[in-house]
Amino acid sequence: MAFFIYYLSTIRIKNQLEIEKLKLKIASDLHDNIGSGLTEISILSELAKRNGDSTNTVIKKDLQKISDTARRLVDSMSDIVWVVNPQRDSLHDLIVKLKDSYNEFFGSVGISFQVKNVAKSDDIKLPMEYKQNLLLMFREAINNAIKYSACNKIILEAFFKNDLIEIVLKDDGVGFDSEQINYGNGIKNMKDRAKKLNGKLKIESGVGNGTTIIFSGKIGRLNRIKTFFD
Repeated sequence: MAFFIYYLSTIRIKNQLEIEKLKLKIASDLHDNIGSGLTEISILSELAKRNGDSTNTVIKKDLQKISDTARRLVDSMSDIVWVVNPQRDSLHDLIVKLKDSYNEFFGSVGISFQVKNVAKSDDIKLPMEYKQNLLLMFREAINNAIKYSACNKIILEAFFKNDLIEIVLKDDGVGFDSEQINYGNGIKNMKDRAKKLNGKLKIESGVGNGTTIIFSGKIGRLNRIKTFFD
């Protein structure tokens, strides 16, 4: 019986390692082949727009559309590569990804973006579905803060204890009356993503008191399996 259990565990570990290798290969292929091609399209369309006939506004608009589309696809490809990459599977990697995505923009508009309580988050492993949904969830939350809060500061914090993780995004903006506002598709999508992870999304706000977005979820079992395979 002990040998049988050991045999099953060995097969399971080998299968998991093969899956991790496949993920890494897919991430590498996407980045090297498709990502570089889209970047080249964006650069070439920009050059064509600059060097072309300045009087032909139709061509310039078409080239601008090509360039904008290529850039959006490059950004989307970057997210896909990051989600699939098994070497970027920690809570710390998620926080860094969110911070790096907005560093340049926040610097240009004068918004302070701080991350806190992430010193040991590198030990918290996130399954791929968790990574993807949390990335999109908090990117939507940050975008909403930029568009509507008129804030000067945004703080992103992560807490974890035993099987639970909690991610908190705070801004010092104008806030809103949660009882009178009608939530749009962005908030609805965030809540749907929280449900997919069997977690909860809480929104706290008040007029003049800023807004706080809190996600809490349980990843204990999956996290232990991932740590075991590592």
